[in-house]
Amino acid sequence: MTQCISRKQLRGYFTLLRQALTQWEQQASPNVIFLNSFAFYHHLAPLPCGQQTIGELLQQMEGCIPLSLTEDSLRQFFSARDAAQAEAFLTGSKADFLLLLLNAKEDEELWHSLLALCEGLRRQCVTLCE
Repeated sequence: MTQCISRKQLRGYFTLLRQALTQWEQQASPNVIFLNSFAFYHHLAPLPCGQQTIGELLQQMEGCIPLSLTEDSLRQFFSARDAAQAEAFLTGSKADFLLLLLNAKEDEELWHSLLALCEGLRRQCVTLCE
C-alpha cells in the first residue's frame, strides 16, 4: 500500500529535489547524454537528496507522482503479470516525473503547477487512507 505523506513533506520533498537537480546540473558534464528517462533515473536515483537519496525520496512520494500514461505504458501496466513488471512501470513513471522536474526547475509557473498536481494526488491518497 502506498504511504500517504503530509502537505509539508510534499513541499519539502519538492524543495530538496529542486536543490539536488540544480546541484547535479551544475556538476554534470555537458557531454553526458542519456538514452532515455530510465537511464537518467538510474543515474540520479542513488545521489544524495537531503538525508536520503533521490530514489528514496521519490519512493516516499510515489502516491503523489502522476503516471505518464501512453498507449504503450497503459498496455504494459494492464499486461503486467508479476510484481517485477508492475515495479518497472512505476519506475518508468518516476523516471518521467524526475525528467519533468529537471526541465521545470527554472520555470516557476510550471514548477508550481506540478506541485499543485501532486498536492491534488496527495489529498486523494490521504482520503483513501482514511
